[in-house]
Amino acid sequence: MSDTLTTEIPTRVVLLEQIARDTRFAFERIEHRLDAMAADHRQDSAQVERRFEQVERRFERMDDKFETTNSRMDSHFRWLLGTIFALAGLMVAGFAALSGVMAHGFHWI
Repeated sequence: MSDTLTTEIPTRVVLLEQIARDTRFAFERIEHRLDAMAADHRQDSAQVERRFEQVERRFERMDDKFETTNSRMDSHFRWLLGTIFALAGLMVAGFAALSGVMAHGFHWI
């Protein structure tokens, strides 16, 4: 039995050394893949960040457009309100003038 152990030990050592080399190469390949994935992730992250910045700028432009539209609506509302009051005043003045002409015609005044 000791003869077989003596002859098998170098073979087992060689196999263990081969397994150790294969394991080291496997870890190096895994590390290389992880580095590549990390680089891709950083690149994708930067691309997503740029896209978010573009979207943010578009929202800022939309906010500006809404603000412009809101100020226009305010000015149009004021103009319309002024026009309505002016026409109402003209109607009251016309009614008063017509009433005065009628009263004069009927000799009430």
